[in-house]
Amino acid sequence: MKKLDFHVHFTDESISVEESARYFSDMCERKGYEGVGLIAASFNSLGEHPDCNEKAKRLEALIGGESFSFAALHRERDFVEQTEEYMSRGFRGIKLIGGKPSQYRHFGYGYEHPRYEPFFEYCERHQVPLLIHNNDPLSHWDITKASPRAIKMGWVYDETYPSQAWFYQVMEDILARHSRLKVALAHLGFYAHRLERAEALLEQCPNLVFDITPAPVIFDELSADHVRAEAFFRKYHDRLIFGTDANNNLVGETLMYNEMKTALVANFLMGASFAATAGLIYKQHKTKRTALIGGIIGSVVMGIVAALANYFILLPLFEQFMPLDQVIASFGAFIPFIKTKLDVVLYNAFPFNLLKGL
Repeated sequence: MKKLDFHVHFTDESISVEESARYFSDMCERKGYEGVGLIAASFNSLGEHPDCNEKAKRLEALIGGESFSFAALHRERDFVEQTEEYMSRGFRGIKLIGGKPSQYRHFGYGYEHPRYEPFFEYCERHQVPLLIHNNDPLSHWDITKASPRAIKMGWVYDETYPSQAWFYQVMEDILARHSRLKVALAHLGFYAHRLERAEALLEQCPNLVFDITPAPVIFDELSADHVRAEAFFRKYHDRLIFGTDANNNLVGETLMYNEMKTALVANFLMGASFAATAGLIYKQHKTKRTALIGGIIGSVVMGIVAALANYFILLPLFEQFMPLDQVIASFGAFIPFIKTKLDVVLYNAFPFNLLKGL
């Protein structure tokens, strides 16, 4: 089965196309991806990107494999004309981000504007693939619950912004009028805490899929009712698209965010510690008894390494993007006596990995 990262960005203008291509190619090699979906953005929190689509095509050619690009629309030009042009140039589809509240504030309108209606009509008629960002997590409307990263990026909204419910309604009205749109809603459409509504939309719109690019707050919301979430993922597994939302800025917070979302370091540390310990013990005396002893000791070591990795690496990483009390509360929902960071390690990370090894 081919694996593709459907959702990556290249919005840092200080990073060259060639350097970005090397990073994404390396990412594909490390993670076993056949290619990436390069998502252009003509405007975001970093500013204007007038040549984003040209860069997308250059990156696509340099990375190769199964990579593809989604073009971004420029507000000063007609949307349908641009769509015709970009699709004729070999773009896989169109990316929209006008439903993000910060973009709505900047431009003064979103998908409810009349200029979008001919565009949606055209895309439905010609089955143009769309990747649409609409809305944001509910916590972004409460600065006391918003993550430090959301605050830093300016993604916190007060009463002068439309509500989360309003953004939902705009998108759902569009899907009701154009139920055959070929569309992927990014970040699970921010329906992680409203899976019954996500299910209704999937039943209503045969060409709708959800892009499940990870964000800590989304998976925190899913964990609030993990049984319901698991049932949803099992039922609609063929209508969920994987992506990382990785960026071409390879230093500091962005690099840390990319690595956190894949959790490669933690998985490596935990699995390798078990295999190395058990293997070394068994190598001394190759008997069933030493194999059993090696497995037990390896499990204990893996539990300890997992505890240390969680306490000193993973939890601090998550804390960059979600308040620590929310992270702890998500664990406390399943294990009521988890109240502190140390509790997460002692009552979740250590015993879980110990039992996994055994």
